Formats: sequence, C-alpha cells, structure tokens
Amino acid sequence: FVHGSREPFMGVWHPKAGSGVVHYSDYGNLPAKKVWSFGVDADGLEWRKTLSDNNSGYVEVQAGLFRNQETYAFLQAQQVLRFTEYWMPVRGIGGISRANLHGVVHLMRESGGLKVGLNVNHAIADAHLRVLEGQRVVLDVRESLTPDKTFSKELKPAPAGPVTFELSGAD
Repeated sequence: FVHGSREPFMGVWHPKAGSGVVHYSDYGNLPAKKVWSFGVDADGLEWRKTLSDNNSGYVEVQAGLFRNQETYAFLQAQQVLRFTEYWMPVRGIGGISRANLHGVVHLMRESGGLKVGLNVNHAIADAHLRVLEGQRVVLDVRESLTPDKTFSKELKPAPAGPVTFELSGAD
C-alpha cells in the first residue's frame, strides 16, 4: 500500500522490457494506491504457477476509493459515485520519476551523466524542455513532442546538485 502518499501518481517499471505503466488520479477523489506482488517465497511461487502461463512474476497495480482493503461501503439506491483515473503507458525512458497528465519523466544519474527521458501523453508542438540546477539552466531545448516517440537526452557531466525538470508548451 502506498500509505501516506499524497502524490497523484504511482507506477511500475519493468527494466528488462523497458516499459511500465503509470496510474494517475486526483488524491482527493481516489486516495488509495497499491502495488502488489506475490513475492518469491514458497507461497508466492505457487501463486505464480497458478496465475501465469509460464510461472512468471507480475505485479498488480490497484487504486481505489478506500484507504485499505478492510473498508467497505455500499451504494444506496440511485446513489452515484464519480471519479476519474488515467492509465498511461511508459516505454524507453529507463524508469519513472514523476508523472502528470502531460507525460511521464525519468531522471537518472549514471556514469557521470544525467539521463533525461520523457513520454508525453498528447502532442505538444514547440515544447520547451528545461533542466535546472538551482537557478542555473543545464538543458534548454525546443522540440515538438508526440506520444509515438520518446524524448531523451544525456547531460555530461551531470549537475552536482538537485535538478528541476520543466516542460511547457505554447499555451
């Protein structure tokens, strides 16, 4: 359970496949988040055999209205509950660092550099991408982005301190 998180997103990443999924929803409407795996103990391995075609491990990504699985509620006659959630594919960017409805970004320091990867969820013509170390701009590019292509850059050497990633469009 992602207890105590007020982030609007959660996700899982499969390093070998180079892909994953992000769930996004407003915390006020859909506060519960859970990533579940059966693990590698004897019981977990038995569940893998039962629930998969090839004994492979997997995770379940779940979100809901209640903070835990012990809480239940019933809808009253003609009662309606509405909420919105989004499931977003992620691929080819090395992982998941942050996500919103515009896209998923991954920042990773590796081999003396900073790798920046981005999947966008809609076309952004003349997108402005910046990476800042404090007030110092270390990346400043304009590029049209589409969901069918990933954006990636490697900055060498990597900035020494914390960085901020910014994405903006013409609007």
